[in-house]
Amino acid sequence: MFLGSSRAATHRNALTAQSKTPAMIAGVFAFGYQLSVLKHLTKYNK
Repeated sequence: MFLGSSRAATHRNALTAQSKTPAMIAGVFAFGYQLSVLKHLTKYNK
């Protein structure tokens, strides 16, 4: 990322980052949820 980049490019990068962030957060939550479910399943199966 160059400091001399135009405002349009900076704004576009910020928009793409904003649109990617919720998907990343949702993925992390889904991954953590699956891990907790797997832990509960293995706990009850023993």
